[in-house]
Amino acid sequence: MLAADHEGRQVGEWFAQRGITAIVVKYRVSSNPALGYHYPVPQMDARRAIRTMRFKARDWDIDPGKIGILGFSAGGHLCSTAVTMFGDEFEKETNDPVDQVSCRPDFGVLCYPVIAMGQPYCHQGSVRNLLGANPSKELMDRNNTALRITSRTPPIFLVHSADDRAVPLRNGTDFAAACSAKGVPVTCHFYAQGGHGYGLGRSGDSKSWPSRLEEWLRHNKWME
Repeated sequence: MLAADHEGRQVGEWFAQRGITAIVVKYRVSSNPALGYHYPVPQMDARRAIRTMRFKARDWDIDPGKIGILGFSAGGHLCSTAVTMFGDEFEKETNDPVDQVSCRPDFGVLCYPVIAMGQPYCHQGSVRNLLGANPSKELMDRNNTALRITSRTPPIFLVHSADDRAVPLRNGTDFAAACSAKGVPVTCHFYAQGGHGYGLGRSGDSKSWPSRLEEWLRHNKWME
């Protein structure tokens, strides 16, 4: 499902209040396999959104070199695919002028992300909804995005909580460790409390994470 309010509209408004143009992407996702929204359909939608922002950069008065992507939970996995799979080709993409523009984000923000597909500590519902009931090991490895990081992966901001029972912290630490191994700048905030699905903050020490994100964006000159 899409958590369209607390992990969508509210986040977009948070960015807008700080002078950053934000687009909330209503990408195709469903637990109903009959709709055909399995991989790579969500990935295609995320790539199209990035390309559209670059294609429309002059019209929308935005900097095409400062386009990032943020995602929560399963959306965090989608974000992680955008920062690692931008060189992949998908046959069903339209290949129109928008698709000729780069879909590589300039930075990625991953919030309690699903990462480790194929591993027992991954969120199995996310695996099933994206890859189907019986995905091959090859397909799971392709979507275990900690294995897909290269030196071209853009800078990453990652937030996760130790008491997350839905998507265990190891998903986040796997991704962060792989970034470090490949020389990708990665900033991590791991909190003792927060659980899962808290959006811009709910309770516990994780409530302050948006302030840390703002500091990171300013430090890297993605926010004036």
